[in-house]
Amino acid sequence: MNVIHVISPQRAHRYLVSKGQSSANLRLFKSQLKLIWFNLYRRQRNTGLDSCGFEHVFVGETRSGTEIIGFHNWIQFYLQEKNSYLDYKGYKARESDLPDQDDHVLNLQFSWHNLVKPVGSAFIGT
Repeated sequence: MNVIHVISPQRAHRYLVSKGQSSANLRLFKSQLKLIWFNLYRRQRNTGLDSCGFEHVFVGETRSGTEIIGFHNWIQFYLQEKNSYLDYKGYKARESDLPDQDDHVLNLQFSWHNLVKPVGSAFIGT
């Protein structure tokens, strides 16, 4: 039986502090997370602030209406497919052909709003 490990925010904070990547101050850590996930940035040169990490990873976005970028959240994937906005084409196997118990990232192909993502990825069990 596979066990899914859930990392608490406190454990993640302790880990980042131990690696010198975050302040020990919890208020500053929360500000850091807000900056990483929700501050807007430019996806392309000569454009305005048009994207954020949360949108890219959890919602999905398109670049110039011609390419799917981001979209790594299996829950969003399920909801979009359930509502017929997304068409799952299949997974992309590694050399061993089938995922094993150590795989945490699934490579897959799908179309979304009439665009094809030849190789996308989603975290499994996280």
